[in-house]
Amino acid sequence: MPDGSVVPISEAAFRVGAEGSSDLLLCHPQVQEQHALLETRSGSLYLTALKGDPESITSQSFTWLNGSPLRPGVAYLLGTGAELEFGSTGSPCRVEFQQKDQENPMLGMLMKSMATNEEVRKQLEQN
Repeated sequence: MPDGSVVPISEAAFRVGAEGSSDLLLCHPQVQEQHALLETRSGSLYLTALKGDPESITSQSFTWLNGSPLRPGVAYLLGTGAELEFGSTGSPCRVEFQQKDQENPMLGMLMKSMATNEEVRKQLEQN
């Protein structure tokens, strides 16, 4: 994949790997057929490394987020501008993701519980 390429994620689940049916096909000795999964949930984007043993804390996934290795089987929340690397470090893929305009129910509940000013609380409840 050439540097600067844009790959739209149009499905709820987007597979990264060396398998021909992957949504993002990568050819690298350390990239497995089904290497990673990008998923949208409630307007947010998550990355799960599929390579490696999720039961072992020493298992390598050959997947990095902003330079940090990921544990296999754990879903990591991605923000826009996140750098993903698959197979080896040195050629990151940058994620540009626009979060959907919808309220995050957990954030709304937290904000309402923290509001001490009655006017602020009423405004939050109206939204």
